[in-house]
Amino acid sequence: MSNDPPSRLVQWLERTQGDHLRVVARYDEDGYEWLFRREDVANTYSQDAFDRTFDNYRWIAPIAFDQAEAMEAGSLRANMNVFDQVLVIQFLEAPERGTIVSFDADIGDDLVEIVANGLQLLIGDREADLDAMPEWISRTGE
Repeated sequence: MSNDPPSRLVQWLERTQGDHLRVVARYDEDGYEWLFRREDVANTYSQDAFDRTFDNYRWIAPIAFDQAEAMEAGSLRANMNVFDQVLVIQFLEAPERGTIVSFDADIGDDLVEIVANGLQLLIGDREADLDAMPEWISRTGE
């Protein structure tokens, strides 16, 4: 595994969330790449279901960015979907690019900490981006 930000995110999530981590994947306008996929998740869903899921996240992202602009509440960092059995965080890098992280719904951890650390790990050491982070990110520890 490389030392790029998404790989560091996977390493941190595996260490801190253990068996609750289901999926980590990054996507862009051309497709998606698995960074982590738990075996039971890979065996449960068809390829068509995965393809449709990523098509949906590509469709959602521009709408989410438009909503963020309309709300004037600062930069959009992530979206979260909460299902009965699964939590999904969509880290939005651009309308056509992002990272999806999925957990079992019973993770029980502080989701703000997961989002804050996820953003720090995805951004890596890009100083300009770190300076643009919201204040609540600096209050969480890795």
